[in-house]
Amino acid sequence: MENIIIPNAVIEIESEAFRLCKYLKNITIPALVEKIGINPFAFCPSLSSIKVSKDNLHFDSRNDCNAIIETRSNILLASCINTIIPNTVEEIGEGAFEGNKKESIIIPSNVRRIGEKAFRGSWIKTVMMEESVSQIKSCAFIDCGMLEKVMLSKNLERIESQAFELCVCLRLIDFPDSLQYIGFRAFASCRSLKSVLIKNKKAQVHKKAFDDDVIINGKPRDYWLPIEGDFLDLQKN
Repeated sequence: MENIIIPNAVIEIESEAFRLCKYLKNITIPALVEKIGINPFAFCPSLSSIKVSKDNLHFDSRNDCNAIIETRSNILLASCINTIIPNTVEEIGEGAFEGNKKESIIIPSNVRRIGEKAFRGSWIKTVMMEESVSQIKSCAFIDCGMLEKVMLSKNLERIESQAFELCVCLRLIDFPDSLQYIGFRAFASCRSLKSVLIKNKKAQVHKKAFDDDVIINGKPRDYWLPIEGDFLDLQKN
C-alpha cells in the first residue's frame, strides 16, 4: 500500500504503528492527532512525503520539511527520505531517522541533542553537525553500516554509550576540544577506525569506548588503561 489515509477522528498514533511498511510513499497526519509515539514510520524505505494538517495544534511539518515536529518542544519525531531539518528544530527525537534511506544530512544550528537510536540502521553516509550540538545520545548512529564521514559539532560535550557502534565504514573522526565524555562501546566494532586523537586529556573516555586495537593519541589503547576504574588515564606521561 503506497498511500494510507488516517481517519480524521484519530487522536493517537502509537510507536512503530507503520514500521516496515516498505511500499508506503505518502502520509498525512490529521488535525486531531495529539499524541505520537516513537517514530511510527521507522524502516519505511519508500516513504517520501510527510505532511501534517495545518489545523493540528500539537504537531507540524513546517516549511514543507517532510517531517513531523512537535510544535511545543521543537523536537523532530519522524522523517522520510526527503526530510530537511528546519533551523528551528532543537532536538532530533528518539528513532526519528531509524532505517531512513537518506544518504546525507546536515544537523542545523539550533539542534542541541541527537536522541537515542535517532539514525539507527539508516543508510546515512555523511553527517555534518553545526556548532550547537552538545550531546549525542546512546545508540544514535548504531548499525549505520554505510556511514563514512562525520563532522562533529565544535561544541560537542558528550558521546553516550554505543552511539556509533557497528559503523563499519567509519574511518576518521575528529573530536573537538570541548569533548568531555565518550561512553561504553561508543565506537565498538567500527572496524575501519584505526586511530583517534582525543585533544582534551581530561575527558572521561570509557576503557571500552573503542576496540582493543585502536591507537589512541599515538599509543595502543592498553597504554592508557587505568589502574582502577572504567575510564582511560589520558593524562599519563
